[in-house]
Amino acid sequence: MKGEHDAETRLAYAENLVRALQILNWQFVQEPIKHGTELAALRSAIIGIGDALEAIFAEMDAQERAA
Repeated sequence: MKGEHDAETRLAYAENLVRALQILNWQFVQEPIKHGTELAALRSAIIGIGDALEAIFAEMDAQERAA
Protein backbone atom coordinates (compact mmCIF):
# COMPACT_ATOMS: atom_id res chain seq x y z
CA MET A 1 0.00 0.00 0.00
CA LYS A 2 2.87 2.43 0.69
CA GLY A 3 3.95 2.47 -2.95
CA GLU A 4 0.48 3.49 -4.11
CA HIS A 5 0.92 7.12 -3.07
CA ASP A 6 2.31 9.52 -5.62
CA ALA A 7 4.93 12.16 -4.82
CA GLU A 8 2.33 14.90 -4.38
CA THR A 9 0.43 12.86 -1.79
CA ARG A 10 3.64 12.02 0.09
CA LEU A 11 4.59 15.70 0.09
CA ALA A 12 1.17 16.61 1.50
CA TYR A 13 1.64 14.02 4.25
CA ALA A 14 5.07 15.46 5.06
CA GLU A 15 3.69 19.01 5.15
CA ASN A 16 0.95 17.87 7.53
CA LEU A 17 3.62 16.25 9.70
CA VAL A 18 5.48 19.57 9.87
CA ARG A 19 2.29 21.35 10.92
CA ALA A 20 1.62 18.73 13.59
CA LEU A 21 5.18 19.05 14.89
CA GLN A 22 4.84 22.84 15.00
CA ILE A 23 1.61 22.56 17.00
CA LEU A 24 3.18 20.04 19.36
CA ASN A 25 6.20 22.30 19.82
CA TRP A 26 3.95 25.29 20.47
CA GLN A 27 2.21 23.30 23.20
CA PHE A 28 5.60 22.46 24.72
CA VAL A 29 6.54 26.14 24.72
CA GLN A 30 3.49 26.85 26.86
CA GLU A 31 4.74 24.47 29.55
CA PRO A 32 7.90 25.03 31.56
CA ILE A 33 10.32 22.17 30.91
CA LYS A 34 13.45 21.57 32.94
CA HIS A 35 16.64 21.32 30.90
CA GLY A 36 18.30 17.93 30.82
CA THR A 37 15.07 15.97 31.12
CA GLU A 38 13.63 13.48 28.63
CA LEU A 39 10.85 15.94 27.84
CA ALA A 40 13.41 18.63 27.01
CA ALA A 41 15.21 16.17 24.72
CA LEU A 42 11.91 15.31 23.04
CA ARG A 43 11.14 18.98 22.47
CA SER A 44 14.59 19.48 20.99
CA ALA A 45 14.11 16.50 18.67
CA ILE A 46 10.72 17.80 17.53
CA ILE A 47 12.23 21.20 16.75
CA GLY A 48 15.07 19.54 14.84
CA ILE A 49 12.75 17.36 12.77
CA GLY A 50 10.52 20.31 11.94
CA ASP A 51 13.50 22.47 10.96
CA ALA A 52 14.93 19.70 8.77
CA LEU A 53 11.63 19.16 6.98
CA GLU A 54 11.19 22.89 6.41
CA ALA A 55 14.70 23.04 4.93
CA ILE A 56 13.87 20.14 2.61
CA PHE A 57 10.69 21.88 1.46
CA ALA A 58 12.59 25.14 0.88
CA GLU A 59 15.17 23.29 -1.23
CA MET A 60 12.41 21.55 -3.19
CA ASP A 61 10.75 24.91 -3.86
CA ALA A 62 14.05 26.41 -5.00
CA GLN A 63 14.68 23.49 -7.37
CA GLU A 64 11.16 23.75 -8.75
CA ARG A 65 11.59 27.47 -9.42
CA ALA A 66 14.95 26.85 -11.11
CA ALA A 67 13.52 24.17 -13.41
